[in-house]
Amino acid sequence: MFPVCKELTAPAAEPLTLDKAKKHLVVDSDFTDDDDTIKDLIIAAREYLEGPDCLNRAIYERSMACYLDFFPYWHEGTTVNPNDRHCMNGRYWHQAAILLPFPKVVAVGSVSYVDLNGDTQTVDAARYTADMESEPARLVPKSDYYWPYAQNYDPNSITVKYTSGTWGDGVEVDKCPASIRQAMRLLIGHWYNHRDATEYTVPHEIELGVKALCGRYAFDSFRC
Repeated sequence: MFPVCKELTAPAAEPLTLDKAKKHLVVDSDFTDDDDTIKDLIIAAREYLEGPDCLNRAIYERSMACYLDFFPYWHEGTTVNPNDRHCMNGRYWHQAAILLPFPKVVAVGSVSYVDLNGDTQTVDAARYTADMESEPARLVPKSDYYWPYAQNYDPNSITVKYTSGTWGDGVEVDKCPASIRQAMRLLIGHWYNHRDATEYTVPHEIELGVKALCGRYAFDSFRC
């Protein structure tokens, strides 16, 4: 059972400013007719890099929600790689873990669920461990606790709210690697100069292009 995540808020900043993007495009700062287009390209480039075909991770912090149909139990299958089990009682521990997509998780807000009476309940944070050093982050019930039973046959009855952001919030803390910004410049430059969906000449990815720049930071732990 792989959890599904949804972005609740956008990041507070983008890795590239409008001014820096215009410098890369060699667009004069006094020329403002294309500013809205370039702003959209900045967002589109960041969204592409964060997507499953590239980084599969959040560059800057934003609020997220993860939805599950039921809590994972040792006999109900697992969201952890079955080949990665070790130590005493490791099988139960791994299979009871909730994995949070779209790393890096920097804070867990709440774990809520719809109980058997149809009421929304919040799991006490003291009853589970939040491992945010791992990618993906893992939520595991404490040794004296089991995940509660949620509403039967109710899709998305469990909601985990958390904050993801690999390199800070982009405002107070900005640790975005230079290679990620360069990958964005390449995308923005290509899209700015090729504004149609098709071309007569098929383009070819340049050597040391976008995926090469981002490869070392890509998250693929869900691809077992």
